Amino acid sequence: RIRAGKSASMTSSPRAITTARSRDPHVASQRGALVDLRAALYDRRVVPPALPRVIDRYELLAELGSGGFATVYRARHALTHQEVAVKVLRPRDPGSDRWISEARAAAAVQHRNVVRVLDCGHAGDEVFIVMELVSGPTLADVIASEGPMPAARAVGIAVQLLDGLAVAHARSIVHRDIKPPNVIVTRDENGADLPKILDFGVSKQTTEISRTLDGTAIGTPGYM
Repeated sequence: RIRAGKSASMTSSPRAITTARSRDPHVASQRGALVDLRAALYDRRVVPPALPRVIDRYELLAELGSGGFATVYRARHALTHQEVAVKVLRPRDPGSDRWISEARAAAAVQHRNVVRVLDCGHAGDEVFIVMELVSGPTLADVIASEGPMPAARAVGIAVQLLDGLAVAHARSIVHRDIKPPNVIVTRDENGADLPKILDFGVSKQTTEISRTLDGTAIGTPGYM
């Protein structure tokens, strides 16, 4: 008697319930919209703009790397043909004015252990920062491939990085994201290590009113 009194919803199999729901036009519409959204996000993520392309006076030739905020390209100046690195920020980034302001400040830091900022600006809805093009592995790559460094080499690299940071600090600029992936290890004229600090993109001028919201963390947790 109890079995006979069960409702259809209780006796229906999961497959039957799923089939019934899939026939609901409202559910089908929602699923279609979700599929379209996933496809759009996938296309934005994996289909980069075709290269080469031009942004302002720079021809973007090849992608060097990409992160959460920007993509870095090897590029060439249209008039001087000088090869540079161009960082292109994500379109319509709400912090674009901050990026430009801090790029101008970083351009004032001139030191052999700091990658120079050469130019910056807007091109349509994109913000770009032009930097010295430096060849070589990152410090993170060196550590991963060679393992722990001899103390003398590690100290030599660290001292040079501190020299570069001291020049930035003298101009009231704090990097805020010093870590091995943000250091390029190249060679000087004698073949010795010449580390260069990259990416002053999250730097901060301590003489200005802070543009970082209270309670917002800036940097990489493992190195903070």
